[in-house]
Amino acid sequence: MNILLLDGHSPATLAILRSLSRGGHGVDLGIDSGSFFLCGFSRYAREKVVYPSPSKSIEEFLDFFVNLINENQYDYILPVTDRTIVPFHFHRSALRHLSSLILPSYDSLECTLDKRRTLELAGRLGIPQPTTISPISRAELDAHFPGGEGRSKPEESSVDLRFPVVIKSCRSKIIEDGQLISDSEPLFANSKEELIAAWDKKNREIPRPLIQEYIPGDGYGIFVLMKDGELLSLFAHHRLREEEPMGARSSYCESIAPPPMMKEYALKLLRELKWTGPAMVEFKLDRRDNIPKLMEINGRFWGSLPLAVAAGVDFPSLYFQMLEQNRESSQLVVQDFPERNPAVGGIPTGCGSPAASSRTNVVQDFPAKGPSKSGIPTRYGSRAPSESAWCDYKIGIKARYLYADIQHLINVFHVPPYDWITDYPSRGKTLLKFLLSFITTNKYFNLDFRDPLPGIMENYRFIQARIQRIFK
Repeated sequence: MNILLLDGHSPATLAILRSLSRGGHGVDLGIDSGSFFLCGFSRYAREKVVYPSPSKSIEEFLDFFVNLINENQYDYILPVTDRTIVPFHFHRSALRHLSSLILPSYDSLECTLDKRRTLELAGRLGIPQPTTISPISRAELDAHFPGGEGRSKPEESSVDLRFPVVIKSCRSKIIEDGQLISDSEPLFANSKEELIAAWDKKNREIPRPLIQEYIPGDGYGIFVLMKDGELLSLFAHHRLREEEPMGARSSYCESIAPPPMMKEYALKLLRELKWTGPAMVEFKLDRRDNIPKLMEINGRFWGSLPLAVAAGVDFPSLYFQMLEQNRESSQLVVQDFPERNPAVGGIPTGCGSPAASSRTNVVQDFPAKGPSKSGIPTRYGSRAPSESAWCDYKIGIKARYLYADIQHLINVFHVPPYDWITDYPSRGKTLLKFLLSFITTNKYFNLDFRDPLPGIMENYRFIQARIQRIFK
């Protein structure tokens, strides 16, 4: 196969590159102008393709790929992050002839990109989620929190929403004035005064941000490969540390047997969407009631992908095996072209198909192997898409994103947010755990002795930036 991977700045792209290249596939790398080309340092990098940044001009970005595909014979072009997925998604009608471009179906992808629609779908399916509101104005915000500028008591809010709260955009990317606009990191508020300031900031970036109750507890991920809502392979991890102590991307995580309730909820969502391709469903296990709460669905490859591969589930290879089977059966890779361009109107109001897949509880048919003394399986079975053989993964493999874990340590050593009322990691314990992780880690996200330069250069760049900030 002749493959072009986009988003060469992303650790997920690096993991896909290593997997496919070691499988004997020819892989070219794409990067937008001005981004740090992480994957360009890899020994597996073949050709480098620099494309216009969608943040500067969507039109130039799309024109580039139309011309590129006309001139080059790629079997597959895979956008890896929302930075490229969103422009292609919003302009499908202009890309009908680009059959090598890989995107999920329009309706299902739209439901994962818009967090409001994700939560609406979860609500219809009875899946627990944080209490969330999305006011359209300051007046509506004041109506939800009428209790003055101080900390709102539970009974002072018109919904059961208590401080602290998280303020985040409903989408990670939007298109405005022919450019791709990105949101900033989520903000936290512990009083109405903080909430108003945070809401004003986020609303200027992307209108109608979500205000969501803060869920205390650990993060978990259910990762799948599916075809038309049928499960092909499954993996799960537990986030042991996150870059931002109050919640962010994983910096240290461990492979686990899929928690039954989270697995059930994730498969219910993705079957309703008739999902095809890789996806991650993120939960937080609420320590107040021990119930998992849905946070979001990422309809793409994820940053902690190296952990799944190290544990034995090579999602990139399995995905491209599935795509080859689709090609042999003459199925288009790019699915569902809406007649109207959703960038300027015509975004559908609903998510998912009217009926879920008729196949239910697929994963429970796969027996666990080698139960431990605690009764938790030490290896978990999942089915590969191209054969009936078992493809199991190891439990207890720990992977570390060193760049993000250093940032976690720095964040903990900073003063926690003013008047923060939930538990905050102690500096001493965090430092001890950080140092012990050099012994207990089985796999690093980007550092790989067979392909060392990407990880070395990323951490060198990070250290250099920190030194420059100190001496400014």
